[in-house]
Amino acid sequence: MVELSIIRDLVAIFGVIAGFSYYVLTVRNSQRMQELTLKSQEESTKARQTQLFMQIFQDINSEKSWETWLELVKCSYNDYDDFVHKYDSDVNPENWRKRMRFWYSYNAIGYLLKDGVISTEQVERLVGRVVLGMWNVWGDAIIWMREKQGLLNWFSGFEYLYKELAKYYRENPELTPANPDIAPKYTPKYE
Repeated sequence: MVELSIIRDLVAIFGVIAGFSYYVLTVRNSQRMQELTLKSQEESTKARQTQLFMQIFQDINSEKSWETWLELVKCSYNDYDDFVHKYDSDVNPENWRKRMRFWYSYNAIGYLLKDGVISTEQVERLVGRVVLGMWNVWGDAIIWMREKQGLLNWFSGFEYLYKELAKYYRENPELTPANPDIAPKYTPKYE
């Protein structure tokens, strides 16, 4: 009888050990599945965000867009009043439409950069110099419009993009464009 009692106790102990082992394995497997699901979701989100960036890039990387970009970076003005006289939406709606297309695209890229969706290095490789060229021509106008018209955060993503690119070029001088028209302006206003 004693042996039967010992055998029952051993079976019960092994049962508890087996049950505990099964529980531990189930919990670990569940944790691994959660980690894989989370990683898959993160990769999917990153892929969608990269796709958005590439759609913006494709939109501003056509022959017609390059013609428009060249036209826009050849514009000039002396001060806010001169800018309004030449390029205000009421005075020159065609120029305004063209500017908005680029400004909003660069603004969106700036927010993607700020949110960590894309890196400064990626932006520099694809649109760095064109962003600099556009901001160098129109950055003052954007800042003046914020001040004069009370548009506090107007195109702040575009400005952020410019500042991050300027910082990137400062840290990587070998990549800085030699052309002064598209090289970053290192002025306190833009820092």
